[in-house]
Amino acid sequence: SFYTKELIDSDAVYFTPKNFNIKADGSMDVSDVLQNALYDLKTTHNFGILFLPEGKYLISKTIYVPQGIRIIGYGKNRPLIILTKNAPGFQQEDSTDKGKAKYMFWFIHNVPKPGERNGDAGAGTFYSALSNVDLEIGDGNPAAVALRTHYAQHSFISHVDIHIGNGKAGMFDV
Repeated sequence: SFYTKELIDSDAVYFTPKNFNIKADGSMDVSDVLQNALYDLKTTHNFGILFLPEGKYLISKTIYVPQGIRIIGYGKNRPLIILTKNAPGFQQEDSTDKGKAKYMFWFIHNVPKPGERNGDAGAGTFYSALSNVDLEIGDGNPAAVALRTHYAQHSFISHVDIHIGNGKAGMFDV
């Protein structure tokens, strides 16, 4: 882990069992809670950091990261986000997607309005990031790609190991 101790930021959100009704042991799906935390951070402050403590976090759907939001892990060991085995929709290529894939994390420009499709981040998308968090694609997800990372300046992926398993790829649309 690059950040071995909890980082203190009074404006940040800490994705902990204490602050959210979750378990960080890989035993429960945190997809909806994590997505809501990211969207809430964006709509409330327009930018910010979500700190993720050491642990295992299970997801079963795409997590969308809006512009100006950074996910940063901390602890003796990096947090691990795992796409559950046989996650719904990750078995078949998506013919409507330019990468023909389904993504664990997709960096987008803004929080979509109800009924609106998520759009790629682009040349005006700044400050998005994922740092010090490992990703793992569970078995039975052959169309899965860990990261769709299309953004602009001051955005980055750092200190991230991607365990693809039998998934399609680690990154797309870099």
